[in-house]
Amino acid sequence: MGAAVSGLTRRIQRFNIENRAHREISKEKPTPAPTYPSTAREIERLSRENPEFIEQQARKDKYLHERLKSVYLKSYDVKEEPKSKASDAVKSLPINRSTPEETDLGFIEPKMISRGRVTLRQALKFIAEYQADPKSSVVSTIAAQHHISLEMTENILKYFRTFEIYIPDNKEKIGGERTTVTHIEGGKPIE
Repeated sequence: MGAAVSGLTRRIQRFNIENRAHREISKEKPTPAPTYPSTAREIERLSRENPEFIEQQARKDKYLHERLKSVYLKSYDVKEEPKSKASDAVKSLPINRSTPEETDLGFIEPKMISRGRVTLRQALKFIAEYQADPKSSVVSTIAAQHHISLEMTENILKYFRTFEIYIPDNKEKIGGERTTVTHIEGGKPIE
């Protein structure tokens, strides 16, 4: 039922479509779309200030029209040389097929570091040093040593910390059985 109804409505919509299209195209000037109320108010304000404003916008400027006729675009086809299949096969394969080595932080560190930047390893090092002894590690010396701004160094030291492990002295009771909290260091549990 639904297919029959949609087929019928489609035929009604497309009835005499060609004549309707020709009628719309042959109109002298198409009917403009309705304007927003704010746009209509702005047009009224401009026409009150300058009564010839609307006429100026509707009139074709002969000077600009002639200049527009002198603008043209030249296009040239670039002939590409056909590539050989052997060179495509060589280029698509990777040059280094070895597996990347495992790194401590999970990614390869850059060899060259631009001024004003630090690697993750350097940042962790100075954060840990500052966290261990904030009085001996002065923020200005850290900033000067790594060539980063004092404000950025203060923000790094304020908002970032290294992981700390807190081992309670007492034993906790979880789910009815007694457990001890241990810390594993070097593969051996420390109680």
